[in-house]
Amino acid sequence: MTYRTGLIAAITILLVSSGLISLLQVDRINADFVAYAEIAHRSMNSPPTAVTGSWSPLFPWLMIPLLQIGVDDLIAGRIVLVLSGILYICAIHHLAFKVFPPDMPVNRSMMRAMMMCATLQAIWFSTYLLDPDLLACAFLFWYFVMILDPRTANNSWRSFIAGIIAGIAYLAKAYMLPFCVAQFVVVFLADRICQLRGRRMPQQSQGFVEVIWMAVGLAIIVGPWACMLTAKYGHLTFTNAGRANHANVGPDNFGHDPLWHPPLTPDYIMEPVMATPWSPLASVRNFWHQMRLILHNTLNCLGLIPGWLALFFLALGWRLFRNSAVGDSQNLIPSWVALTVAIYCSGYVTVNLETRYVVPVLAPLLCLGAGVMIREIILEQFVRPQDQSLEDKRYAVNKKIVSIMPVVVIVLFGAVDIYSIACVAVRHPQTEPMARYRFVAQQLQATGCAHLPMASSRYHDGLYVAYANRSGPQYFGEPQSRTLAGLSEEMNSSGVVVFLRWSRDHGVVDHQPALEHDPRSWKHITTIRGTPLESQIIDVFLKRGSRSPEHRQKCRELRGSRSIGLAANDQYHRTR
Repeated sequence: MTYRTGLIAAITILLVSSGLISLLQVDRINADFVAYAEIAHRSMNSPPTAVTGSWSPLFPWLMIPLLQIGVDDLIAGRIVLVLSGILYICAIHHLAFKVFPPDMPVNRSMMRAMMMCATLQAIWFSTYLLDPDLLACAFLFWYFVMILDPRTANNSWRSFIAGIIAGIAYLAKAYMLPFCVAQFVVVFLADRICQLRGRRMPQQSQGFVEVIWMAVGLAIIVGPWACMLTAKYGHLTFTNAGRANHANVGPDNFGHDPLWHPPLTPDYIMEPVMATPWSPLASVRNFWHQMRLILHNTLNCLGLIPGWLALFFLALGWRLFRNSAVGDSQNLIPSWVALTVAIYCSGYVTVNLETRYVVPVLAPLLCLGAGVMIREIILEQFVRPQDQSLEDKRYAVNKKIVSIMPVVVIVLFGAVDIYSIACVAVRHPQTEPMARYRFVAQQLQATGCAHLPMASSRYHDGLYVAYANRSGPQYFGEPQSRTLAGLSEEMNSSGVVVFLRWSRDHGVVDHQPALEHDPRSWKHITTIRGTPLESQIIDVFLKRGSRSPEHRQKCRELRGSRSIGLAANDQYHRTR
């Protein structure tokens, strides 16, 4: 397999597979994407309002050129994801080519296995959710390509580029900044220790000048965005996501998911109001809760990558059993992989852990480490005894055994990934079809209430309706009160004037009390039935006194026009 042929084959498989799956879910949306789409539109129309510490900016920035030529939000997001998959495959292919140069059949086999693993991850996470995880992983692997190149250790320019790539990875996902810094420091120290024993790590420690140049490259990318966040929040800020996610799993919140059950707050999706911060050192209870959380997430993490983890430990066990010699930096790649994987997971096991956070990084790394060990085992086990020189060993490996290795890897150790891809294509996890929400949005436009301050008995459903109406800032979320008096007081104090109560046609009503029982404060103005793809009933309530006679007349004149919601909103603020 030549350098170009393997890469073209992987990209072609990605484009065909991801293209077909994307067509199956082209109209589906997830909650995070509402924020990214909102950031993209605000970046075009009002850039200062697009600055937020809760969401990484690179994904929506890459959508902007497509939005400017008229591409739909959802299609633009999927195009960016597929392009991220191509970038991801190219990075892993480049890394594999350096570790497994195609001068031996066994190396070519290991490279095929790496590319199969990378292609699986690219297909899965370019179609899984509209989120920037794959984009961040692509730049992370390009960063690995740079720092694993021995030339970077003594080259200021390459060190500078490595810092820039790490900074771009941070813009794609904020977690990449602390990870890259921690990984660099730990491996730097590990390489110094290895030097005392006459060895070198594959990521060789740099000189003082090269480290400075890497820091400069990192600062050039990270600095401007961090300065904007700092100016907005009034204190040094690189991101709010880590602190917020940790608060979300506090001892009083774990399992309750307060992220998506906030108090009524306008424009919540842009600046999520999280739970109260907590420290594991504040009390014995907090400490043991953090330990249980780490154990829970560690087991969960192991369960997300069973195939690739099994491959790595099987290769490691065989290597230890054969007592294979180690010496050069390439033979220490499994050690580098284990260290990098441990550092990468150490941050995520303390907060909420999701598949997309870890699998696209860990699977190729574990496959890389296993490939290096398997290559050594194959060279020892299947080389003809009469061939003593390394030059002879290059061509003496049993080609049949070598040729089936990629097939074994893809069938046995990638089975979970293949199943997950099938689930994404058929079940569409964690996404909803926008057709039903566009239907509800159109019905709201006909009432003149589409752009008034709104709450919903289901947070995500109301969020998608607001997104369909381009009225995100006017969406306040889901009320928390479970009594009629508390519900009315909560919405009155927050300024909500429209409430959507969702139920199904077989009589199951959401948990919010019936506002019909408070006719002096709320008026039932319409019931929306028969939404596409699902039998839903949405009762729409309007706060009495929120519209003047002039407002009603204006709504009648503009009914049926898309601008009805904007006009109604302007009239509301003038006459309230």
